[in-house]
Amino acid sequence: GDQPYKLSPPSGTVNYSELVSELKKLLEHSHFAVNSKAMAALSMLAEGVKEKLYAHLRPLLSTLFGLSKDKKLTLAVNKCLDSFFGNVLSLDHLLEKDDAIPGALDERK
Repeated sequence: GDQPYKLSPPSGTVNYSELVSELKKLLEHSHFAVNSKAMAALSMLAEGVKEKLYAHLRPLLSTLFGLSKDKKLTLAVNKCLDSFFGNVLSLDHLLEKDDAIPGALDERK
């Protein structure tokens, strides 16, 4: 079989911010199928690039937690968050004072 496509870590020539920005717009779409596919793409990015995408994916946490309230999206959100926490986010990110995950959950921000 063919080798799967290998994603490169972000660098001067490889920048995932535009792609993540477009996927974030799709997360705000009104149809659940569009949201689910955007989350699947984010999961693949998280699994392919890993912790180098932390700066790009962390701002999406509050959006994903908000989408988890929709019954049709719960499974997709869970899979996406699993890939984030399995590949991009770690326990150290939870414990950091300035950039902690609980700050992403604060709805007042």
